[in-house]
Amino acid sequence: MLISPQVTLQLFRHLAPRRAPRDAALPLTERELAVARLVAEARTNGEIAEKLCISAGTVKTHLVNIQRKLKTRNRVAIAAWVWETGESGT
Repeated sequence: MLISPQVTLQLFRHLAPRRAPRDAALPLTERELAVARLVAEARTNGEIAEKLCISAGTVKTHLVNIQRKLKTRNRVAIAAWVWETGESGT
């Protein structure tokens, strides 16, 4: 079953605990973190590319790197990491 990215985002906002960012060094670069935050906002690759002034291919590369570093399998897991760690920037 597929769930709308917007519904997933609302669910994470409702359920995720608000914690301060971890003191330890982040596993992601600043650019990867920016991409991850936008994924957590349910943005598409095209929207992320436009917002960060990069190509959609570069977004895909960042997503592959993020998934490898966080040991996640998909965008939902990336969004969950953002919300669980308090890295949403909100």
